[in-house]
Amino acid sequence: MAEIRLRGHHVLCLLTYIGRGYSPAFILSMDRVAARLKTGEAARIVEGPDDLCAPLQAETHKCAGHCLSNRSLQRDALALQAIGEALGQALQVGSVFAFTLANIQTLRLKFRHAPAFRAACDGCEWHSLCDEIAASGFEGAKL
Repeated sequence: MAEIRLRGHHVLCLLTYIGRGYSPAFILSMDRVAARLKTGEAARIVEGPDDLCAPLQAETHKCAGHCLSNRSLQRDALALQAIGEALGQALQVGSVFAFTLANIQTLRLKFRHAPAFRAACDGCEWHSLCDEIAASGFEGAKL
């Protein structure tokens, strides 16, 4: 099986992922990646579109407007900085990141209680759903 490729802000998205997304194909991709991560597989941090973006890349106009946008790249940088600070390690493009139970718990604690940790999420259309999931104690999250 190929290595999981994951962009920075998708690390945050996976913390609250409960099976909802942009399209059925995107949800299937999220389900597959979350299941692989749950088994202990690590992810390599990449710049730009990743394995979760694949369904949107099939529809070039959607990927160009979202996956390749400056805002998505900014989200990635902000997310990697926040995650790295929370875990006390440098996290950048090329880093390998493991979704260990300890890492997930640390990041979810920050996600739920430190608004500045979620700067990458500002303006995201899923923000209110993620608020609800965090407030519920991440009930139903796939990871």
